[in-house]
Parts: sequence; C-alpha cells; structure tokens
Amino acid sequence: MERPRSASRLPFQRVAVLGSPGSGKSTLSEGWGRITGLPVLHLDLLVFKPGWIFATMEEIAPVLDARVQEDGWIIEGYTEEAQRRRILAAAERIVLLETPFEICIERAVQRMEEQKKAPNRFTQEDCSYEDIMDKHLEFIAHYQETLHPGILRMIDEEFSATPRVVLDGRLSVEALCAIVKSLR
Repeated sequence: MERPRSASRLPFQRVAVLGSPGSGKSTLSEGWGRITGLPVLHLDLLVFKPGWIFATMEEIAPVLDARVQEDGWIIEGYTEEAQRRRILAAAERIVLLETPFEICIERAVQRMEEQKKAPNRFTQEDCSYEDIMDKHLEFIAHYQETLHPGILRMIDEEFSATPRVVLDGRLSVEALCAIVKSLR
C-alpha cells in the first residue's frame, strides 16, 4: 500500500504511543495513521491470542523486531518491559496520553458495551471485554498507580533524548489529531 505524500514530510516516522488502558491510545493511533499514512500496530493484537491467551515472547519477539526495523510506524499499547524497551529504542517520538483514572474506567466499560454490538477491531476474535472486565478494571488501577510511574522513569532515564509529547487524553480524537498535525 502506498503511503500518502504527507507521511514522507513528517520529521519523525516511528512513533510509540503509551498510556493506560482506556486512555485513547488505539483511537488516537488510528486517527494519526489516517492523517500520516503510517501503519499502526495495536499491541493487543500481537500480545493476546483469541480468548485472551497471552502470546509467548518467542511468538511476539520476531514480529515486533521486524516491525521496529521498518521505516515508519505507530505502535500503541502496553507490553512487558523488554518489548517496551525495543519499541522505545527505535521510536523517533514518544507520545504519552495522560488520562484521568475515572475516564479510563468509563471508556473501558463503554468499549465493553460497544463490543456487544460489533467486534472490537483492536483485539483478536474471541476476546470479549465482558469476560475479563473485572481484571481489566483492576489492571487500569494497577497501571496508573504502579506501572505508569515506572514507565515515566524508564523514559527519563533511558530515552530522554527521544522527543516526547504529552497529550491530555480527555480531549476528543479530533482535537488530538489536530495537535498531531501541528507536529509536522
């Protein structure tokens, strides 16, 4: 697939999008991908097999290693630390979505309700949020309380030379994409 001409004019071609579940990473990345022509990798599609079964490192590593070596991409989502380091080491821009806990919870519940009507395009088939909602909500709390501060420390200590953009995840995807357009 040929990329729109606008993708070739961006000062950065490899973008890591990080944030809590429900922060807006997938929605922002899809919109940004449409604007820039950069392909989007949703890590949930790689990390989870149907039925919310975790893929092994042996299954994930070759796919992720190949992707991060490509010329341009947007990779969004949460993965374990070694994989996150691979992504951040190759990224030319780090985007952090800062979204309040209550909004992340609200969006997670909304996504579950939407998935009852139509499949979620950001997850594998047979991955129903309804089946894991309690664990998903617990993970959002764990991410915000424990994982997020550690990720910020990792970025500060190991990837401080990579330009970083912090976005307010309460904004609409249209507003966030307008900010993205201005980054050119």
